[in-house]
Amino acid sequence: MALGPGKDIGMFMNTTRDIADTYALDISLPLWTDVVLVLVFIWNFALIVYALTTLWRRNFGLFVYVSISDVLTPSFYLLFLISMATNIGWLFSWCYDVIPLAFAFNVAQTTLFCITLLVVHRKLSVNLARMVHSQMSEVWCIRIIVNNGVALWTQWVFIHTLINLAQVMAYCGNVRQDIASTVSLCVFATDCVGWFIAENSVLDKYVRYTTTHYIADVIAMAAIVSQNTDFTSRNSILALVILVMCSVMFFMHVTFSVWRHILSVRGNIGFKKIPKVKTPIIRRAQSIGSP
Repeated sequence: MALGPGKDIGMFMNTTRDIADTYALDISLPLWTDVVLVLVFIWNFALIVYALTTLWRRNFGLFVYVSISDVLTPSFYLLFLISMATNIGWLFSWCYDVIPLAFAFNVAQTTLFCITLLVVHRKLSVNLARMVHSQMSEVWCIRIIVNNGVALWTQWVFIHTLINLAQVMAYCGNVRQDIASTVSLCVFATDCVGWFIAENSVLDKYVRYTTTHYIADVIAMAAIVSQNTDFTSRNSILALVILVMCSVMFFMHVTFSVWRHILSVRGNIGFKKIPKVKTPIIRRAQSIGSP
């Protein structure tokens, strides 16, 4: 709606592209990067479809939404819905040209999505021992559809938050736009390196199979480089360095994840000799099904 039709019917004063062009930066994203939004919406539509299927699919005699309720908890759905509500708030404030408010909504949305990811990754790790023998298909659905879908959206919103930060600094705080862009790029690079170290060490058992945030990183940096081909510019050089760095980290993370998965399957590390745990939910379901 905000890409054009929303303005045509009087819902918005401007399109999202109108405002982006008004507050141009060295790190502004070109129109073609909206393909990431299409990917985000498709992935999260798949999440909604998956959640709906749990209402009628059964496992051990119970509906799946009951058997995975310790992972996809009411708090997860509540946080996800509030995050989407803040996205609507950002859309209206952005299209009505209230840039500081749009930035505030983006910060709130990024924070809420990070908390959502924390909740679902932590819950899946805690309940993995009981699910790995009886609900492995659900484990992979949650890893691929839920975790990666939310991670992709979270990272894309985070990137836009940093762009909004530079816009607020440049157009509301009278900071030179090239300096504001450099600040945002440096924050982004620091975040990428810090997260890469964390996800491949202390957080590995939680986020080993979550990789889509790198897709957002690589596309965003490639887009910035593609429209800033003057490599005498500080921000063009910095964006190119970050693009190469993100690409290398993407490859390394996937390599580490595949290697550790193979070792865990062989029983060398990770989920070694996980006992078959019968939770009260499974025991109750089995007692109902027994003669």
